[in-house]
Parts: sequence; C-alpha cells; structure tokens
Amino acid sequence: MIRVLQVPNTLQRSNGRMNVIMNIYRMIDRSQIQFDFVAKQTANADFSAEIKSMGGNVFFIPKDKKATFKNIYLLINEVLRNNKYSAIHYHAISPWGIGLYVARKKNVTMRIIHSHSAQFSTGLIKSIRNKVFSHFIINQANVLIACSNEAGKNLFGNRSFMNIHNSIDTEKFAFKESKRRLIRNSMGVSEGTFLIGQVGRLSKEKNQVFSLRVIKELVKINSNVKFLIIGEGSDKDLLISEVERLNLNNFVKFTGQLSNLNEVYSALDAVLLPSFYEGMPMAAIESQCAGTSIFMSSSITKEVNIGFSNYLALSEKLWVNELLKASKKHYNRSDAWKRAKQFNFDSSEQAIVWKKLYLNTGH
Repeated sequence: MIRVLQVPNTLQRSNGRMNVIMNIYRMIDRSQIQFDFVAKQTANADFSAEIKSMGGNVFFIPKDKKATFKNIYLLINEVLRNNKYSAIHYHAISPWGIGLYVARKKNVTMRIIHSHSAQFSTGLIKSIRNKVFSHFIINQANVLIACSNEAGKNLFGNRSFMNIHNSIDTEKFAFKESKRRLIRNSMGVSEGTFLIGQVGRLSKEKNQVFSLRVIKELVKINSNVKFLIIGEGSDKDLLISEVERLNLNNFVKFTGQLSNLNEVYSALDAVLLPSFYEGMPMAAIESQCAGTSIFMSSSITKEVNIGFSNYLALSEKLWVNELLKASKKHYNRSDAWKRAKQFNFDSSEQAIVWKKLYLNTGH
C-alpha cells in the first residue's frame, strides 16, 4: 500500500476542493492507496471523522495557531519526517503550497499541484500575491493537474497539464420524485411554486448579491417564487442585510450547510451560479445530475455542460427573462444522472484515473 499526503487548506464540508477529494477517497481502492491530510483545525463541521473511519490520518495546525507559512512548513516537515509518502497532492491556491517545497527537500517522489480555480483571486493585490507565490510553487512540483482547461491555463500558463474533471457519485444525485415531494412538503413549498437555489460558499466570488437582485426583479412578475441560499461563509451577514434591504424576507431562506443536498436538488426547479470565476463548479455537476436547470455566468467553463446549462452575461433583466421561460418548462429528469456518467463526471470512474496517477510514482 502507498500513502498520499493531501494538502487542501481546510477539511470543512463546505469547501469545494475537499468535496472533490472526498468523492474520490470514498471510491478509490484503499487496499492499495491511502490518503492522509494536513490542514488548519477549525471549529466548524469537517471530514475528520470520516477520513479516520476509512483509515486516513489527519494532522492539524491547532485552532489557537495561525496558518502562517512558518507553521505550515513546520507541520508538513514533521509529518514528512515521521511518515513515508509516495506522493504529496497540493490543491491550489493557498499558502499550503509551501508543502511542495518541503516535499522536494524530503525527496518525495511525486509532487502534484492541482488547480481548482480559473482566477487567482477577486482582488488585485491578492491576485498578484497568489500569482507570484504560485510561480515559485509550480517549480517544486513534477505533476501538474487542473479540473478544467481554464483552471489549468490560469495557473500553469503554457505548461502542459493533465485535465482531470471533478466528479460525484452520480447515482446518489439522481432525480427522485418521492424526495422532491417530501422535501418541498417539509419546507411548506407547493408543487406550483418555482423553487430556485444557489449552492456554495457565501463569499464575494460566488456573487450571491447578484442573485438576490435577480430574485427581486423576478418576484415583481411572478410572486410564486422561493429562493434557497444553501451554504455557509464569510458573506452571510452581508447577504442577510441585502435580503432585508430588498424586502425579500418572504421569498428567501438561508438553509446553512445541508447533509441531504443530493436530495434537495430534486426539489429545486432551477439553480443559479453567477460566480465571477470557477474552476469546475461542483454545484453545476450535482444539479445537472438531478436534471435541474442551472443558470451560470458566461465566464464559467463550458466543459461542465451536460445539457442542462444556461450561460448568461451578468444582466439582471436577461436572467429574469430566462428564469421566467424555465418556470413554464416541464421535462423528464429521471435519466439525467446517466448523462452525467457518460460525460465522465462519476467519481467511481475518476477514482481509477487518480489511482493510475498515484501508482505511476516512477514517472
């Protein structure tokens, strides 16, 4: 058996990169490959218990310490000194990339950098900082991976890289009429109500503020609309204030992080994703797997489209018009998960790709 050290910047369930890793970890042949993790310890719900139940180890920077370059360096140096790894897999972009530098010094055979984003940051200063740091870190790696062509070109420029799509358990996210009725009833949402959702971290780049402005205009035309904001994040208070400012309290609900998200997609009629940038959004894969129409900003990769995607410029009027059209459409959603599988978004198949990558440590 070989062990791989996974280096995200958090183990939180709300983190897209961690969900990508865990979807693979659940499916990969753990008799041949095991994952260990390094991250900053947080008070919020994370994947620690599940990782340990599958045979993995978790090494934390304690909650009372900051994830500075020094503390990250010291933790990873200690982990690599006390354990043998065939590969280290860093999920960009964060200061945790310093782990590749440590791994190179410790002669770890395979040093992977995995791009998950099509931009360095929303802010100019952070973008410049991340770009400079990433150029240094790329030189410590010997395997370059991206979740989409856009994410790869953003981080690696003209260098060659492997494009490995994000993936999910497609059958788990399949549309189920029984779950649709159950969840809508539990929320007090009638079948005639147009139920819209946005799934993801509550943060600037996800652009939930734009979604709220779209909903504000939409309910002027069709008042039988509900909007679920699903997730947690630093912008929650700002978004709550925006809901109050726009007088949308009767139309918007903050659900927090949901453990039954795979079933909730069946209850939704549409999903919004007006992000300023994404690598390959998990919400787009998940929603389409349930046959739920998703409306995305035109900057998001077309690689994620399996037939239920709508790409739109960030114009509120345009989004309102398209949502009004969607509210009148009805179609069979039951086989959408099979289509997602055909487009190579199933984690059981992608786990084979990851397995071959890790076992090829003599490249």
